[in-house]
Amino acid sequence: MRTKLSNMCLSYADALFSPHARQNLFDVIKSRLLAKGGLLIFGTDKGKTQQSGTRAEGKVKEVLDELNLFYTCAPSQQHRDFRNIGNIGLDIEVKKSDKGIIKCNDTRPPEDVFYIVFLYQKSTEKSKHKPCIWFGTGDELCGHPELEALREVDIAMENARKIAKSKGLGNLKLYPRYNWSVNCAGLSGKIELDPEQ
Repeated sequence: MRTKLSNMCLSYADALFSPHARQNLFDVIKSRLLAKGGLLIFGTDKGKTQQSGTRAEGKVKEVLDELNLFYTCAPSQQHRDFRNIGNIGLDIEVKKSDKGIIKCNDTRPPEDVFYIVFLYQKSTEKSKHKPCIWFGTGDELCGHPELEALREVDIAMENARKIAKSKGLGNLKLYPRYNWSVNCAGLSGKIELDPEQ
């Protein structure tokens, strides 16, 4: 009779040899993370948003290490927190938001990145939104049906940045920085977390 561990190893092996290897491996990681539990990351303390974000990343790191997966970590303040997971090009970005808005700074969620988003961790019984976690791709996170239109916006913004950077304004230089953010209220497939866990 197969043990849980051997089943997990078989799932992992299946993930690597499928045409949809990255999605399948992400699903294995998702299942393992949900099975572990303990996914409530309590809210930001005194404005220290990076600290709670690091705790969320730590939960994902535990799973990657338990599965003995190869990965590299992004340098500080760069996106794609976990890179080339399993040596198959799977990149995961971990986000956390108590209010349901996640900040992506000047990088629009790329379609080839998978996201794990911890939401509404400060919620109480009276709160409109319950603590939950969401898994999906950058495309699904953007929720925009016309990705080509988003790519055109990216190109236009990058061109504006280059022009502003190259044209001197007397002694001034202008470096426009745009900020992408995502309202997670409309995301489908959120998994509610048990506040008692």
